[in-house]
Order: sequence, then C-alpha cells, then structure tokens
Amino acid sequence: MRRAVVIAVALLFLLPAAGWGQAPSIAEAARKARAKKSKSSGKVWTNEDFRKSSLKTLKGAQENKEPAKLFAELDAARKRSRERQETLADYQALLQKRRADLRNSATDYDRTALTEEIEQLETSIEEIVVRVKNLKEKIARLEEQTKGLKRPKAPKTAKIEVESGA
Repeated sequence: MRRAVVIAVALLFLLPAAGWGQAPSIAEAARKARAKKSKSSGKVWTNEDFRKSSLKTLKGAQENKEPAKLFAELDAARKRSRERQETLADYQALLQKRRADLRNSATDYDRTALTEEIEQLETSIEEIVVRVKNLKEKIARLEEQTKGLKRPKAPKTAKIEVESGA
C-alpha cells in the first residue's frame, strides 16, 4: 500500500515534468504557429537588398580604397595625433601644477579637492596615451598602404574676383 502511494506521488511529479498530462499553453501554441508560418514564407533577395556600404566591410576593402581617400585619412589621423599629443602635454603640465598645489595646500578641504582633481587628470592622461598609441598604429598602417602611391593633387579652386561697388 505504501509502495503504491509513493509511486502515485512520483508519477504526479514526473508526468508534468516530462510534458505528459499537461495541455500546451496558449502562448506555446502561438509560438509554434508563428514558427511554422515564418518557415513557409521566405524572403526573396534582390540586388537592392545588398547595400554598397556592406561591401566595404569585406576583408581587404580598405586596400581597394582610392589613393585620395587613403591620403585624406592619413592626414586626418596625423592631425588628430598632433592634437592629442598637445592635449597630453597640457594635461601633464596641469598635473604637475596641481601636485605642487597639493604640497602647498593648507586645509584638508583643499587637499581633498586637489587629490580628486589629480586622480581625474591621471585617468584622462592614461586615456589620451592609449588614443595616441592607437592613432600611431593607424598612421603606420595607412603609411604602409600608401607606400608607393602618388599623392593626388588637390583640386584647383576657381578664383572669384569681387568688384567693389564703390
């Protein structure tokens, strides 16, 4: 008798876990219907579905760029690198000044504020150093790609003469 009760209780717990004894929920039935419907209606791809920009993501697409674009990208990277290095020098000078101010500070409030500012400057300097390093790597890659290529001439701009109406 006891054995029969144990088996009955075990079946009550095991049958629903195995999926027997339960009707599928409405949500589950809807999911199955949606999956069956989506399999039957497939998308027909056309040339318009493929954008030109997606072709640029292919490996080696950067090597196929026009020389003008490569040189423009190289010049822009060099300019950003110079600007970041100037910013880095400014931040380092400011950091030295704040450290001197910290040594000469008289109150705890000043020391706390200067310590926080010094920590922020150190974090900013670390970020700029990483950016400059990445830019230098990019510049080296671009220089390698432009090696042997002729720099295209800048387009000529038309001169406009303005007559004074005096």
